[in-house]
Amino acid sequence: MNWVRIFNQLFNLMNLQGPTYFSGGRFIDIIREFDAAFYNYGQYIEHRNQTGKSTSRKDYYYDILLGFDEPTRLRIIQRFLEEIEPHKPTEVQALRAQLGGTIARPTVTVNT
Repeated sequence: MNWVRIFNQLFNLMNLQGPTYFSGGRFIDIIREFDAAFYNYGQYIEHRNQTGKSTSRKDYYYDILLGFDEPTRLRIIQRFLEEIEPHKPTEVQALRAQLGGTIARPTVTVNT
């Protein structure tokens, strides 16, 4: 998958003023649904500052998403799309087509 292309399309939807806009805090709240131990917004921005990394939303949203394995990344993106779809259904359908219509499901590993 072309993650740069997918991310750029997702970010364009998240950056629109109105109900599809994701502030840093709102974005990280969704991330924490998948990793409860992830930084809160203030901690994350402080960490970015301390490590000399950009605190531009576009930069750190991308870094956060790419920090997850692909199955989790797909589930996270689907979660964002659930929030955006009521307001931008056509755009969400187009982005889902980029994902190959994939709806990521939770995965379970069973040790035997």
